[in-house]
Amino acid sequence: MDINYIIQSTENLHLNSSEQNKNLCISDDDVKNTANYLLGDEFEKSWDTNKLSLPPKASPLFSYKVCSEQSLFVGDHAFGFPPLSRSDVMPVQFTHLTCLTKGNSKTVYQATFKLKSGKTLDYRPGDSISILPENNAQTVAWLLQRLTLDSLHDADTLFTHEVIATKHRSLPEWSHFTFPLSLRYLLTYCCELYIPVTRRILRLLADYCFDDNVSSVSAERQRNRLLEFSSAEGKKMFEKYIQIPDLNLLDILSIFSCCRPSFIRLLEILPTLQPRSYTLINPVDKQLSCEQELSFIFTRVDFKYPESDKHVGLSDRYPSRRHGTCTGWLEKIWFGVNQPDDYQKVNFNNVGPRIIYIYLRKNITQFYLPDNISQPVIMIAAGSGIAPFISFIRQRKIDNLKVRYLFILIRIFVKIRTNSLTEFGHRVQ
Repeated sequence: MDINYIIQSTENLHLNSSEQNKNLCISDDDVKNTANYLLGDEFEKSWDTNKLSLPPKASPLFSYKVCSEQSLFVGDHAFGFPPLSRSDVMPVQFTHLTCLTKGNSKTVYQATFKLKSGKTLDYRPGDSISILPENNAQTVAWLLQRLTLDSLHDADTLFTHEVIATKHRSLPEWSHFTFPLSLRYLLTYCCELYIPVTRRILRLLADYCFDDNVSSVSAERQRNRLLEFSSAEGKKMFEKYIQIPDLNLLDILSIFSCCRPSFIRLLEILPTLQPRSYTLINPVDKQLSCEQELSFIFTRVDFKYPESDKHVGLSDRYPSRRHGTCTGWLEKIWFGVNQPDDYQKVNFNNVGPRIIYIYLRKNITQFYLPDNISQPVIMIAAGSGIAPFISFIRQRKIDNLKVRYLFILIRIFVKIRTNSLTEFGHRVQ
């Protein structure tokens, strides 16, 4: 037989074998692109799903009862006595918002609130107000669709709750409310939604996977995967696919579409939506003849997500939030961006679109100017951290007008990222 024919036949055989092996090899990206892909499919598993070491099941923390009379509580806001408060919670009108930065730098705003006629806050330069923020209405609406409402007629049905288990478990602040509330109200005003998930949370969610005839991945398979993530055996898989990519609760509910937890069990794991504090920059006017105004500076919190991720496809995640809960909310309600038509529901507070609830916060560190107005002051700040010093300088200007021929020495050192923050200089003058 011709030796060249033998060599050519061998090469063809080798080529065909390579092509077959290539077709048999499926990359991680190919796995992710299949319709029935589930987070963690490509992870090499060496355990028996039926013999996993799982966290203990948490007993229910709350029971609830639907109210016979559907009328919302009497009061301005659920948090009548918020943490570190020096005043009552009061409504203010959002009257002014000015952007202080330009270009590609961080977005910094000066905002102004106006108290209702007859209402005043007695504060000193260095004090701050706390704002009671709201969660995004569209995010709340999406989450409500992912929950099992049990015996609630809808998300606006009022109910009362009772604590039934407290051993070794802390209670969220909203759980101390004794008046009826709706689920929509709780998720909007009282609960943090973008929370990191733990293996104990995943263990709880695994018990609420139900077939929905929509997902291409069965509920049983999703339940088993959640159990694997929560197990001791799946610790490294949990770190790779959930902890390192920083998936939150909404991401998990988006990826595991068959998971529809009971609303009352979800409320157990949601911490309280905390007030956000901002230092006032205008000194108090003792001779106030009109509505009192409160001004402060805040930097919009921005979140940046990579376009691609080595651990999990971002397309499966809940639509990423771009801005912080409070700073993004303040910007949005001022400019009226993406506000749904039903933003004010029947069981929501009947307030205008620019009414915000605040209170005066205790100054724990006693960060004030010296009582002796002739004492020299050196101030050091970075970026928007100059906010309390603006009120200090303005107060000293007022003091200088009261005491003639008094020389007041103030030196301020400010570090800014770019020259786009030069507007701060005009605010100080």
